Amino acid sequence: MKNKFMKKVMLSLAIIAALSFVGGLATVKTPAYAETSERVVKEVGITLNDGITVRYTLLVPAGYTKAVMNFTLEEKTYTVEKENLVEGLNTITFDKTAPQYLASGISYSLSLTGENKSEISEVSAEDFSVKAYAEYLLSSSAYELSLPVQGYADMKVLLSDLLSYGKSAAAYSAKGSDPTDGVTLDNSAFVAPTATVKNSVGTAFKNAGLCFGDKVGLYFDFAGKADKVVAEKNGKETVITRFKEVGGLKRVIYDDIGVLEFDTPVTVKLYNEGETEPFASATYSVASNVYSSENGKNFGENMKNLLRAVYAYGKSAEKYSESKAVFNLESTSFEAEDTKYVTYLTENLRNSGVVKDYSNGGECLGNFEAGNTVTVKVDAETAGKTSVSMRAASQWLVKYGVNSNGESNTGMAYIAADMLANKVFKLYVNNKEVLLADDVIIPGG
Repeated sequence: MKNKFMKKVMLSLAIIAALSFVGGLATVKTPAYAETSERVVKEVGITLNDGITVRYTLLVPAGYTKAVMNFTLEEKTYTVEKENLVEGLNTITFDKTAPQYLASGISYSLSLTGENKSEISEVSAEDFSVKAYAEYLLSSSAYELSLPVQGYADMKVLLSDLLSYGKSAAAYSAKGSDPTDGVTLDNSAFVAPTATVKNSVGTAFKNAGLCFGDKVGLYFDFAGKADKVVAEKNGKETVITRFKEVGGLKRVIYDDIGVLEFDTPVTVKLYNEGETEPFASATYSVASNVYSSENGKNFGENMKNLLRAVYAYGKSAEKYSESKAVFNLESTSFEAEDTKYVTYLTENLRNSGVVKDYSNGGECLGNFEAGNTVTVKVDAETAGKTSVSMRAASQWLVKYGVNSNGESNTGMAYIAADMLANKVFKLYVNNKEVLLADDVIIPGG
């Protein structure tokens, strides 16, 4: 039986890719707290970006402007405050879920306040964990999640690789627990990077590598003094002002690395005061560290497994993001009564003989014979999403229609039965076919 709590939770799996994408790469939704409508927290989901972020969507009553949420994970409490709330939906995020704690429960307490308003307090009904969340998604069908076949398959691999990453992180850190325990996985096959971007200029840099915390990060160790330290990724520079002392060296940690950027190189540059050219630089990436572990001898088994797991997770995220580009349509949203849409059908299908007009202004497609096809193309004017609503049309019978009294009626329409969508309908986005699941039904009408 599926976890009861997860049935109440907003199932929203998204990946944020810095620079390459804006917004989530996919969304899967079910009602949240359907049986407890008075609760403030209505939805819970996760975002996979430079870390693993749990999102809480709050339905805030009028007049309440500040929220304070205390999250507890592994006996540690973290406080997140958000002001300037608006009436309606607001989002608060918790980003301290390190990969070794994917099986650990997260609880919350919430306080809402506003001028001349009585405080509203709420505590979580049940703990939320990334593992339980993933289990729910993995046990649901493509139809239940409103996902096409390929997107559903890629989502399962991504979640499996995410949980395996958590398992390796728990083994390496000796903290947390195995989130794959009792879960049937559909992992990807690990493919090691075949090249490295490791490079350094000057003699200041001594080490570079990967570090794991709430986020995946790269560290760079250098000796001596630098008046300015700059990290560059994809042409964007960030001045680094915080350092750690490690073994007599200064350590720079750069963790603004999205899950889709594990192959992206990061360059750290050292400057003397007043100079415009760095006197030393070093370039590295997550893939560089994985390459080193696969081709070197100074890595323990747990570390090697962790590097393999995190890289496989990144690659499956890439695959899932490619699916998103297909099944999350970026096109203008059309309503049924949209004049442009009706006009398009009228002008472009009129000569095909399959458009029927009615005195009440309605239209349908008819006069189909075996082998006939109709193609409707919608070009996007602005970025966004569109949904396609279909109903199996009534079959127009000339000789065999009957009315409610059983009398012949050539103007009567039979009600069509439900149809399997993939037997009668093909969907292409950007010239790529979106595979429809076997259980997607076009309801009769």
